[in-house]
Amino acid sequence: MAIWSEDFPDDHRIEDDPAALNRFIDDRRDRLDPRAVFLGTNPSSELPPPFANFHWCNNSTSRRNVARLKHAVQDGSLQTLQSAYMTDASTVAEADVGNVRLSPSDIDDLCDRLSIFDEPVHHVICCGGDPFETAVRRFKGTRTRTEAVTDLPANVEPITGRVGGKRFDFYKIWHYSNWTKNYLKELPEQLALIDNRVADTSEQGERD
Repeated sequence: MAIWSEDFPDDHRIEDDPAALNRFIDDRRDRLDPRAVFLGTNPSSELPPPFANFHWCNNSTSRRNVARLKHAVQDGSLQTLQSAYMTDASTVAEADVGNVRLSPSDIDDLCDRLSIFDEPVHHVICCGGDPFETAVRRFKGTRTRTEAVTDLPANVEPITGRVGGKRFDFYKIWHYSNWTKNYLKELPEQLALIDNRVADTSEQGERD
């Protein structure tokens, strides 16, 4: 889930205490919001089940990078993205993302995993280019504003696909580890736009 301890990114890590981590998850389990999904490329290291989807912050640089995502989502009081599901396109554990090659079948696997959630529309937020470009290949899409994402400005690249009767809206955002100045400014704006879009889509579905 896109939920962080209020102490993060201090040196004390809640994941260092398994009992505390279990309590943290159990206390917040009912806050999981499956409408939106943060999608990374792959896990950077092998993690024991059931924590394989966690992005382990094993150094100060990792903590500082992930803290920017926390700041935009949790500290930014986003409504639908806070408590969003978080996972990776590939299960291959590799610290160097350049050694990981995604394929359209990874997107099919993702859609299958998300089928456990009874949602007519899944909003998949791709952190960086690789997951998004793979979705473009899977759905043979182009960077046109199709279907549900016509009102988003161009700095959020969208593509829409359908699998098993469900709609998947993929969005490309800047990766939170990118330190270029305009990226730092635009990432919170991108997430706020998508947050509003998820809420609007849900309200429309309820009216329908």
